[in-house]
Amino acid sequence: MKEPGGAGRGHLTSGDFHEGSPVDLKRLKDELAAIARFLEFAYLPKTASLVRGLDPNTPLGTDPNNLRCDQVEKTYREEVLYSRNILGEQDPRHHEQLVGPVDNLITQAESKPEVFAQFLVESIEVLRAIGESHGNTRALYASFLTPKLSRKQGQLLLCLMYLIMTEGVFANIARVILCLSAICRDQGGHGATGYWELAPNDLAERLREENLSVFAEGYNRHVRNAIAHGRMKYDDTALGVAFQDYDCRRRKITFDQVVPGVELAWWYSKLDDTYLVVSTFFQLYFLPGFLMQYRGKS
Repeated sequence: MKEPGGAGRGHLTSGDFHEGSPVDLKRLKDELAAIARFLEFAYLPKTASLVRGLDPNTPLGTDPNNLRCDQVEKTYREEVLYSRNILGEQDPRHHEQLVGPVDNLITQAESKPEVFAQFLVESIEVLRAIGESHGNTRALYASFLTPKLSRKQGQLLLCLMYLIMTEGVFANIARVILCLSAICRDQGGHGATGYWELAPNDLAERLREENLSVFAEGYNRHVRNAIAHGRMKYDDTALGVAFQDYDCRRRKITFDQVVPGVELAWWYSKLDDTYLVVSTFFQLYFLPGFLMQYRGKS
């Protein structure tokens, strides 16, 4: 999402890689309502309200060559910085550190339209999955927050959520970010989609190597391995979970540590924050092009 006066994002819309969308205003309203519900899950009620009220036949932006939802974007940029994380806390500095790089990567990638379009075609299902599952993970997390759970049960369930977040969420986001980074470095073609087969641990390392470590904040490879391999147990005295990572190839323990529950929850919140920003950013990025498909059809 560019600031007014920049190069137009109207050069590439969802219609460029998603053909055959039926012209059906009821479907449009249903889609906008679904996006709004997603934004509400992400604690962005003001942005959600504006999305619900969008009409494809009203001006979307101030630049006729770049029909963007200016009011939606402005509200989103203000609201997302102070959106509460999964712990109910505000972390505007971290959110700003996430929004800036996502915006820069997309802006630079758009300057290479052919490779960027290829990337969108090949990754559209991953992008959809990123958007659609965020509400599910937050709903699942909320279902664990009941007074009936003991501290032990709560922290072991958090371990399960951490594994879901690293395997099913972090991995997809990391692949998208690394693909965009490859496009920006003029490594098009396979270089733009060459990360799909990397495992979460490798993806985290690549993000750090490419100075994109903010997207890997909260990811601990040893904790992820320990949970995935069942090498964990609750420690009553430390009020945390003892994790042990065993390297089968080298036949040695590489990590043996008790992580306090508050620290594990903090790691989870950082991963969820990344999910919040990337998923909502892409939802709103495709919104103008989606609305354009319905322009003049009411």
